[in-house]
Parts: sequence; structure tokens; C-alpha cells
Amino acid sequence: FDFVLISPYSQDSYYPHVEKLFLKLLFEKGTGRILGLQCFGKTGVDKIIDVISTAIKGNLKINDLSELDLAYAPMYSMPFHAINLAGRVAEIQMQNPNNLISPYWFWSELMQTERIDQQDFLVIDLTTDTEAVQTRDLPNTIHIPFFEIRTRLKEIPKTKSIYLLSE
Repeated sequence: FDFVLISPYSQDSYYPHVEKLFLKLLFEKGTGRILGLQCFGKTGVDKIIDVISTAIKGNLKINDLSELDLAYAPMYSMPFHAINLAGRVAEIQMQNPNNLISPYWFWSELMQTERIDQQDFLVIDLTTDTEAVQTRDLPNTIHIPFFEIRTRLKEIPKTKSIYLLSE
């Protein structure tokens, strides 16, 4: 099996008191069969679990998730629902298992590898200053908040493998 981790907002981000959701979607490698889901958050978790339970019962695949037409209202969800997003990220990961754009690394795993002593990679911490993870002093790491990435592209070397760190 394989899995994807995503942390989208529970509703449009301009709403007050918006919360993050944390989803871990498990699927079978090769077939895309949905095996399970873990979800944590304050709002909308019950709907997500219900939809994924129904998808499992209906033998849907991860590529079906990105095409589901789920109800949208800014107060309750995002236009591109967390379920759609999880399905799309899983599709990309399944289609490109060795592509550097798709694998997930946990920071602790990256720190335990021999690569931490090498200079062939760069970790970009995408968190905002208020969400800041304490990575500023770690080797091969720079902080570029997500909303500044387009204006700071020149700071990213083209000769290194890039790992993106978000909360």
C-alpha cells in the first residue's frame, strides 16, 4: 500500500476561525483501490469519513475521488474539496512513484538519512512566520513562506533536489 498526507483548510481561508484538516489516505499501489482514511480536524471530518467509507463500499479508486462533485458552500468547505485534493495527490504519487515531485518525507526520516550531510538537496520551509517550524538553523534549509515562493524563485537552486516542508 501507499498513502498521501494532506492538510487543507476545512473551509475557504478568508473565513474567520478557519481550521486545518489533516488527512491520511491509504491506497493500494498499482490499482489505486482505496484502503482507508485517517482524518483529524474540528469541522467537516464526519463528512469526509462518510464519503470515503461510501467510496470504499462502492469500490471507487483514487482517481474517482478527484472527480467527485461534492457540495460546496464557503462556510462549510472549499471549492476543491479535501477529498478531491487527496485523490489528486494520490493519483500523482501513483503515476510518478520515483518522481521527486511526489514522494513524502517526514522531517525525522530526512534527518536520519545520510543525505543530511550531503549538499545535493535543499529543504524549503513553506510555513508562515506564525506557523514557523523550528528549522531555521538546520543544514540545507531555507525559509520561504508559501505566499512568497513566486517572488523568490531566484533563491532556489536548480541543481539540487528540493524538499518542501509545510506544517
